[in-house]
Amino acid sequence: MKNEIEKIKKLITTPNYQTIDQGVAYLREMNNSQNAFEILLEGCKYDKDNFIFLEGGEYLWLPLVPNNTFKGNDKEQPFLDYALCNLIGYAPEESKIDDSIRKKNLTELFLPQIRFSKFPQGILELEFLTSLDLYIKFESNKDKNNTILPIPDNIEKLANLKRLSWCGNLNELPIGLSKLKKLKKLSLQNNNFETIPEFIFKMTWIEDLTIFGNKLSSLPKNISNLVNLKDNGGLSIHTNPFINELLSKECSNVKNLGSESENLSLSGFLGKKTNFIYLLGQTLRNWMENHYGSNSNDFYFPDVPDEPIDDYDDDDTVYNALSDATINPETPNYILRSISLFCRDKKSIGKDLLGNENCPPGVIYDIMNGSNNNLKEIFTTLIQNSDCNNKILDFIANGNNNELKKMILNNPSLSSEAVFIILKSASVGSEMIDIISKRANIDELSLKIVNLKLKLAKLIQETPDNSSFLQESLLSNTDWGKEVFEALCQDENPDIRNALAINPYIPESIISLLFKDEEHKIRVTVVSNPYCSKEMLIKASSESENYLSSLIRKAVALNANAPKEVIDKLLKDKYRWVRESAASHSSIKTEEIMSIVEAQEKDINGVLTGDYYLLKGLLNNPNCAEADKAKINVKLKSAGYEQEFDTYTLGFNCPCYPSEDVAGDVELDDVITAITEYEGDWTGYVWDNDWYGIDNYYHSYGMQDTARDVEYPDGTMESIYIAPNPDDPDYNTPSVEEIAERLTPGSFFSTGCSYEKTSDGWNNWMKYTAEIEYELKVDKIIPFYEYGNVSYYEYDEMDAFESNGDYSTRGQGTDFCLYMVTKDKGVIVADLEEIINEINEAGLNEKDRDVVRTFLEKNYSCE
Repeated sequence: MKNEIEKIKKLITTPNYQTIDQGVAYLREMNNSQNAFEILLEGCKYDKDNFIFLEGGEYLWLPLVPNNTFKGNDKEQPFLDYALCNLIGYAPEESKIDDSIRKKNLTELFLPQIRFSKFPQGILELEFLTSLDLYIKFESNKDKNNTILPIPDNIEKLANLKRLSWCGNLNELPIGLSKLKKLKKLSLQNNNFETIPEFIFKMTWIEDLTIFGNKLSSLPKNISNLVNLKDNGGLSIHTNPFINELLSKECSNVKNLGSESENLSLSGFLGKKTNFIYLLGQTLRNWMENHYGSNSNDFYFPDVPDEPIDDYDDDDTVYNALSDATINPETPNYILRSISLFCRDKKSIGKDLLGNENCPPGVIYDIMNGSNNNLKEIFTTLIQNSDCNNKILDFIANGNNNELKKMILNNPSLSSEAVFIILKSASVGSEMIDIISKRANIDELSLKIVNLKLKLAKLIQETPDNSSFLQESLLSNTDWGKEVFEALCQDENPDIRNALAINPYIPESIISLLFKDEEHKIRVTVVSNPYCSKEMLIKASSESENYLSSLIRKAVALNANAPKEVIDKLLKDKYRWVRESAASHSSIKTEEIMSIVEAQEKDINGVLTGDYYLLKGLLNNPNCAEADKAKINVKLKSAGYEQEFDTYTLGFNCPCYPSEDVAGDVELDDVITAITEYEGDWTGYVWDNDWYGIDNYYHSYGMQDTARDVEYPDGTMESIYIAPNPDDPDYNTPSVEEIAERLTPGSFFSTGCSYEKTSDGWNNWMKYTAEIEYELKVDKIIPFYEYGNVSYYEYDEMDAFESNGDYSTRGQGTDFCLYMVTKDKGVIVADLEEIINEINEAGLNEKDRDVVRTFLEKNYSCE
């Protein structure tokens, strides 16, 4: 046995892979191989905390701990590591070896310093492995060029792998990878891939894919197939040839100075799956090392982007490198962007950065949204000076950061084109219009727009009903010209945009823009415009996203320009108000009407049934003959034609803050008890004595606000605005002065309020429902009140939205107050603690009810 082990030991420690494989095979075939494995592996273990510290403070992390048999010089060690990995993998499960290297316990294997060039097949016997990380250590560029550790073709044997990280100079992958169905994280960093095999993008179960540090000249086309990659970091792609072009393009195309999601991410799938900050940080680190080398402080940059660089001011090497990079007009825009993100300026780098003609627009975002106040001060001063980079001024003018726009309007060198761009985007009534009006040398067109917007702002302020006023104004019937229309069509006031949508002179390009408006009513107005093109009407007739889309289709059906083929399609629409409107269209000729009536009828159990609303629309068709109207009226009154109703629900899809409010008379005995037994604590007294019963003036419970959301018949929910109804006599609760008017001097009364809250208003607060025949018209909803709180809603003077009465809230506090009516019928807060002080100052006992009664009657009664 001893001789055999010595023979095996000699074979497996020979620096030759073939010889080692012979030794391992011989060991496995031995009659008492278990004992031999135990002897050879004695003292070996797997320890994740095993660090070997070297001179100069450096260290090696070597989780796989060998015994003396598997230790050798630099040339021998790769072969010894290879042999050790094989023995651990092939060791019988029952072997008495260290628990850390027994198969059932070895669920992860991290090998960060390997130098063998042949994969140890024994590792594939570790069936319980869920994580395998292998990283080649290259001693020289020659090694890096020549040493390749391929992934074995039969890698699928490790069926339990969830994580595989392989840095082995790879340029190809085995198809067996695609059979690892439990694999969640695949890292192929720092290899030599010029392309990634297509089968990788069919492994849709992967959640993390790392492909940085390769030779990819373009992003793989099918990368978006990996839909389960984690957001914000599930895909790591830095240090590839295509990255520079990608970052350059993205840093040039920042669209929005106010949106973090747009400015600190890539676009599309990449933007969702990558971490843009990390990508920029790693790119900065690599670029600086390539151009300026490393320095003693490891500036380039072990902690970027986790920690900003804030100590370079005292390091001349670092400072000079950064200064040179920011001044150099050939420095890529993405490097300048990275510097603005990660380097906290203490000298002149910020000013140099902003003066660089290649400075990307995203730097502006980083400055305005970052914590570098020194750079902000430099920037806000610079953009108001005449020597500011025109690229920066133009970008601000085209953005949506209004504060920056106001600043650059103070710059005398701002171009007339930039001023015009700002003017077009400035809303009526905004401060920017006033600032622009005070600039010198405004061109004629800009002056026309300024004066129009100033005039509109004044008229809106003077006119209570902005909506109807604007639709009746010149906005809806004047040919303003394309430039003026463009200057108004994106105004933040939806009533202005809606008034424009009616205008018969509005250009097709503006119509198209307004049809994409986020305000639904504006889209309806667009297709209601009698001058709306047939192409737009055809497009709008296909809108089918939800309930609100039916209102667009109805507007199309009512438009005289709607093509006949569109009307024919809308006659079969699922919404009855669309069908009724389509049936009334003049493109349906007289001779067609009764054919349509007959075609839609069905005989059910001897009763002719049909579409009530289709017939109602035909009845109102201008081409419907009197004889046909008579026939249609008979059918509409028959049993087979029935009206239909849908349920609409009003409520609050947001946190709610209802309250219970009461007011009522307070007897003198109650005041005396509060003084003698509660030390003047009126709140404590009424809380113990059913405060809600003091309510003979009013008692209400609910919300003062009107419902903010509606659920339509198709289940979709939208925000709405229901105007309050101040004409309702119960719109307000009676004021304390009004209550005092009813009482005699010396009387007491109390008000009380319990504040409540529910975070989920839709499910935990009252909803109001109504059965309505046609589409909901929000302006027809009128709220009615009970002492200041909404009680119910009327609709179109016929129907009512009734409360379901269901709610679940929690208390948020209370407020109780005692009042007394004065001699002149005024009202004051009755401060019982102050009254107790007065009783004490008079030398009387505030605990004696009779004494307190006499004192109150003498000093506070007005009888």
